[in-house]
Amino acid sequence: MNKWPSGLFWPMVVCLVHALLVSGIWVLVFEFDLDVMPGKLWMALAFAWVVWLGAALVSRPENRTRWMVAIGIGAFFLAPTIPTLYAYAVWSIEGFAP
Repeated sequence: MNKWPSGLFWPMVVCLVHALLVSGIWVLVFEFDLDVMPGKLWMALAFAWVVWLGAALVSRPENRTRWMVAIGIGAFFLAPTIPTLYAYAVWSIEGFAP
């Protein structure tokens, strides 16, 4: 029977999958010109990733280091999307987002 690695549990995996999903959609839209989802929906999905920081803060103290590693890796995956996310946020506030 397969077991999870000792320090890895499902919320950390979901955090990383969430970051990969946001980045994957970004790549599909901006590199391959595929219309996967509306920009505002993608922006909401990307900003929802910040909730994982709250999950790390309310976790048990012995898991916080592992959480920070997962969040650091997720942030690395999200790094190319940050300029686009910023632009969509500003355009949404100003009313110009698609």
